[in-house]
Amino acid sequence: MDINQWIQIDPNYRQQIELKKRLLKSSHRKDLFMYKDEAYAGAMETLKMLIEYLPNQYPNMFQTNHSKTKIINLITKQIFNLTESDHLHPLEIASLLIQEDLVIMQLNSNLETYHANVIQYDFNYSYKNKFYIGIICLFSIWMVT
Repeated sequence: MDINQWIQIDPNYRQQIELKKRLLKSSHRKDLFMYKDEAYAGAMETLKMLIEYLPNQYPNMFQTNHSKTKIINLITKQIFNLTESDHLHPLEIASLLIQEDLVIMQLNSNLETYHANVIQYDFNYSYKNKFYIGIICLFSIWMVT
């Protein structure tokens, strides 16, 4: 994969991020944002990769501080500071920076399993019962549904 194509931002960015913010504050939050505690480190790693990547790839949209502990979204005017003890879950912050849905899969007993997600668009699909399912079984389920 070309690293310059990792995250794409299109003209609908502002509207989609605003929709995601509203959904995460709504009664649908529990269906859209789920995580297991063991996914925290993977979520933080994902967020740190985005904090490194986004200001370099999209300097007119994102800024970060020298220590890479804060990111500013210049489009939405949101500031996320990872040094604050009450900051949002790292996966939620990451989801508010990009348009894509995010899923954390982790190796567990030699099988990659589903541990966290932020999903914006598919309300008709149940993600709750996918936690701790191996990636091979997960794709089999998605292929059938």
